[in-house]
Amino acid sequence: VAVAAPVPAPDPDLKALLAGVAELAGVSLTALIDREGALMEVAGGLLPEAELAGALAACLVESTDGVGRALTQGRLQSLILEYDAGVVLLNAVGAGAMLAVVLGDPAVLGKVRYHVKKALPDLVRAV
Repeated sequence: VAVAAPVPAPDPDLKALLAGVAELAGVSLTALIDREGALMEVAGGLLPEAELAGALAACLVESTDGVGRALTQGRLQSLILEYDAGVVLLNAVGAGAMLAVVLGDPAVLGKVRYHVKKALPDLVRAV
């Protein structure tokens, strides 16, 4: 009797993964950005400044990652930026990309971080 080889799981749908985070209460935008700052995919309200913000976030992450290396703390995993009008959460997605999540309500940060952590393995596979 021949044993069928397991069928590999299909690659996750990047747009659907981002939309899943963007649909959370309090989230206004999710964007996947490569390490050079180019916008790879976006979900939620597309802010006109999203591409510029991606480029600036890439610079910020690169310099912050350098601090971690200099202090022998390893690679940067996430960064939380608090502003007057909300919070920006940046998470590493493998070595070549990062997920930016813009929150209008800082009270939902814990819930959003939980959902992002759950989505990260699929995001890494999708990239």
